[in-house]
Amino acid sequence: MHENVLVPMPLPIHIIFCVIGMLYCGFRYYQKNYPYFLLLTIAIPSTLLIYISQEKWFFIALAIEEVALGLLIIINLISVSKKTALAEADANTPSSPSEAIENPSENEDNSQK
Repeated sequence: MHENVLVPMPLPIHIIFCVIGMLYCGFRYYQKNYPYFLLLTIAIPSTLLIYISQEKWFFIALAIEEVALGLLIIINLISVSKKTALAEADANTPSSPSEAIENPSENEDNSQK
């Protein structure tokens, strides 16, 4: 392994941060089952690949990989947040007109928000 000037921390600290981040994102993926946590679980430790080689083509390949994973994470995060917002909106909407008549005070509170 080579010493790298692109990462402003010693290798052991970088490894510790990667392990903590990977464990956290893996645990959150297990809890929530959101795909972006799985992508983060892959992206975080892949930053350690920077120590493997000093070749320019390798840095370019790593940059492409990190940008691609970053874009996938952002796209997935937006998608999941929209689905979650729609699910919450559907949960707050009465399913039948009789529910709206039976609970008018709840519906007025929801419409004022």
